[in-house]
Amino acid sequence: MVRKGGVGHHTLWNVCTNPAALVVYLKLQLPFTITQAFAIAFAKVAILFMFLRIFVTPAYRYATYTLMAMQVGSMIATTVVQCLVCTPISFLWEPQLHPGGHCIDMNTFWRWTNFPQILTDVAILILPLPALMKLHLSKKDKIGVVATFCTGAM
Repeated sequence: MVRKGGVGHHTLWNVCTNPAALVVYLKLQLPFTITQAFAIAFAKVAILFMFLRIFVTPAYRYATYTLMAMQVGSMIATTVVQCLVCTPISFLWEPQLHPGGHCIDMNTFWRWTNFPQILTDVAILILPLPALMKLHLSKKDKIGVVATFCTGAM
């Protein structure tokens, strides 16, 4: 996207110097968004599988499975919506060739696509904390373990 799509430059600069880069950028936006949805979901599900290995309490396991389902559902929804973002899909990069075409509101799409990601991020950070607090460790060691788990927030 940087070499062919003009990412890293202002849109006005691309329009003046290489207008074809905008078309390439818009075409690459589709697979990029889908790849991003899969990458985020796989990373979070991997963390949640680790939680399943660590926590054996049924309540923690149900919560972990619920978060997994939310994450996979969010990935599937993002993929489906991204594939149907415009009708016809080529309207996204060549609207002048499709006078009857239309697209969804992308600002709303990104806002509501990211909302479940924020919820699952916070839940993944909070989920292990009660179990970590029940560990039979010194206060210093508990703080160290909690700090280690919380590094995922940064």
